[in-house]
Amino acid sequence: PANNTIGDRLAGVYASLADTNATVAFASKDRMAATRHWREARDWSRKGIGVWADKRARRALSEDELRQMDVLTELFATCDRALTGLGGGPTK
Repeated sequence: PANNTIGDRLAGVYASLADTNATVAFASKDRMAATRHWREARDWSRKGIGVWADKRARRALSEDELRQMDVLTELFATCDRALTGLGGGPTK
C-alpha cells in the first residue's frame, strides 16, 4: 500500500512536470527552447505513463488513474506531433 501511494504521487509529479513543460513549449517563441520543452514534456509523460502501466499490470489501476493515464498518453502524442512539426522528431 505504501508503494502505491508513492507511485501515485510520483505519477502526479511526472504529469505536472509534463504539463508545465508542454505549456512553456507551446508559448515559446524560440524554436530551440520549444523543442527542448516538448522533449521534456514527452519524457515526463513517458515516465508517468510507465508508473500507471506498471500499476495496471498488477490490476491495481483505478478508473480515475486510467483517465490520468489516458491524459498523459494524449499529451505524449501531442508532444510527438509538435516535435515532428519543429523538425525535432519523435526520436524515442
